[in-house]
Amino acid sequence: MQKALNNRVLQWVFVVSAIVITISGFQLPFFWDGPYFSGLAIHYFDTNFTSIIPPEEYDTGQFPLFSLYLGLAWSVFGKSLLVSHLAFLPVIIGLAIEFFRFARRFVYYTYLPFAVVLFLADPAIITQSLYMSYDVVEAWFFLFSLNRLLEKKVFSFSFGLLILSMISTRSVLLLPPLFIIYLYRRSDVSVAKRIRESLMLFAPAALFLSLWNIFHYNETGWFLVSPLRSKTHESLGSAAMIPRQAIYILWKLADSGRVFLWLIALVPFFFYSRRTRMTRRKQGVGGILMLSLFFTAIPMIFLKNPIAHRYFLFSFPILIILVVRNLQYLTRFRYSRLIVFILVFVLISGNFWMYPQRFGNAWDTSLKSFPYGKLYQKTIADIHDNQISLKEVASEFPLIINSNKLFIDEGNSCMIDLDDTTMSKVPYILYSNVSNSFSPDEIRILNSNWQPVFSNKDGMIVMTLFRNPDKRN
Repeated sequence: MQKALNNRVLQWVFVVSAIVITISGFQLPFFWDGPYFSGLAIHYFDTNFTSIIPPEEYDTGQFPLFSLYLGLAWSVFGKSLLVSHLAFLPVIIGLAIEFFRFARRFVYYTYLPFAVVLFLADPAIITQSLYMSYDVVEAWFFLFSLNRLLEKKVFSFSFGLLILSMISTRSVLLLPPLFIIYLYRRSDVSVAKRIRESLMLFAPAALFLSLWNIFHYNETGWFLVSPLRSKTHESLGSAAMIPRQAIYILWKLADSGRVFLWLIALVPFFFYSRRTRMTRRKQGVGGILMLSLFFTAIPMIFLKNPIAHRYFLFSFPILIILVVRNLQYLTRFRYSRLIVFILVFVLISGNFWMYPQRFGNAWDTSLKSFPYGKLYQKTIADIHDNQISLKEVASEFPLIINSNKLFIDEGNSCMIDLDDTTMSKVPYILYSNVSNSFSPDEIRILNSNWQPVFSNKDGMIVMTLFRNPDKRN
């Protein structure tokens, strides 16, 4: 009785903590890929949802669940950044509840606080939650589906699969591992019955994907791969790219201090003994983690799309549970407490890890990006104060994103996309270390040949406006 009460109290302390952290970030704009979804939501809102098919520049072939949800929220409560954050609160609460629910299956109740603290310290989970990322929705419903599978709640499990089929291509890739896990969990019945049951449970998701792709093809003439992206990020890379993409995947999984979590998670695989022997039920969390990562990572290896940390957000909560589960078997409680304290410190420090510009940095999955919104607004204001038109300014992603998609207002900050022109043709370039798209050569030319007009700095973020010396006013 006391154990159940303590679990209940801890769960609600956890949920309230997640809510408080989220509320503290209500002033944060949409960031990185977030403006893609807010921009599409603006389109739905402005057109009164006349067509569910996204405009060509937004259309990736996937059902636009998240953008539709945002647009509907604005339709009811008003279009604003605050309403966007409030609309995202149920996602945060849902993820926190499902994480705790999943952790209880594998972690002793005395170790549950360790799982909670590590969850709240993870840079990617917290940052993506504050930026209202659809990857958090994916993580929520992946855990939701896992919990319902393990609890044998078949209708809820099937509902979770249906939602996963609507979120994104990457969430669809989580369906095969869930299918395999279900077959494994039902090993007590015949193979024929297992397959028959699983087909019934996965039928709604499969039916939706089929109908959506047929409908989308009839409306647009294509499905799965957009013609606008068929020769860019969504195209197949060369054989030489495969090892590099694999290395990038490993790096993103281990970055921001998470490398130490992986060391603890993998310890039993290398140092297995009777003393660390675990039941099949307790070993399951490691299999779930590896299986889901395998099915999501393999397709990424063959595509040109740059690998991002958030692509694996769904796996980080499971990794945390695996780490705490291993600690409870491998060390005494007092040592576990010390190890978790060190891990929390390392994870928090991971928010501020910086790499050379050519490697890119985890701006959208670390707290160091939080000054971006205010600094961006100040920089745009300074450009206007210098009587410079934004039509004369070129930049790279994410600075070229129109401010109305960031702050959900009537602002307009359209700049020239440097990818669509050359440095010699533009009068000004707005540089920021937040962008991972400036090449080393471009940065060298800016610093050595171009004239700085002004520079703004906040925290670890710098924004500098450079004037082309060959285009004097």
